[in-house]
Amino acid sequence: MTTLRPTFEPEPEPLHAVLARLVHHVLNGPVAPTTRRLLHTASGGDPQLLRALVTTALADGTLVWQSGRWRWAPDLSQASRTTGLIEARAFTMKPDQLAALRTLTATGAEPFAAVTQALGDRTDPGDAADETRLTRREREVLTMLGSGLSTRGIAQRLCLSQRTVAKHQEKVYRKLGTSDRLTTVLRAQRLGLLKPGA
Repeated sequence: MTTLRPTFEPEPEPLHAVLARLVHHVLNGPVAPTTRRLLHTASGGDPQLLRALVTTALADGTLVWQSGRWRWAPDLSQASRTTGLIEARAFTMKPDQLAALRTLTATGAEPFAAVTQALGDRTDPGDAADETRLTRREREVLTMLGSGLSTRGIAQRLCLSQRTVAKHQEKVYRKLGTSDRLTTVLRAQRLGLLKPGA
């Protein structure tokens, strides 16, 4: 008589191990621990989203090979370099040049805007300033934008150059995931950063 031995099915592989293998496969090399955690958390366990994040970051130069491993370096990205060039020249750009730049750069802002929108829909208004990380000066500029002041008017009120105000304004746009004054004011009102009608 033969004794039947219980058969055990192998434990399913933990999700973090699956994601780690996918990151390693896509990047084909070791990944810095902080970057790995960031990618795992951002993907939320969705392999398609993880692959899209990695592919986009590689194309943009946000994921860089440094000291024998992949690491997240947004300050080295092509988008960061392009933003710096635009900010340095924005004050002297003509409206048609700015409109063309908006068209060319809009797709890069779309994922950020989608995340900002989702966060805005879930964020307690009291946490909005923390979520967007606006500096004191950026909040002042935002308030004056909401009041309808021009860049020149804001510069006069704050005793700054128009170029400096334009830089603060662009940073506010970027942090709120917007590209123009009206959308920025409306988004800020929805996030509780500005009172409606301010």
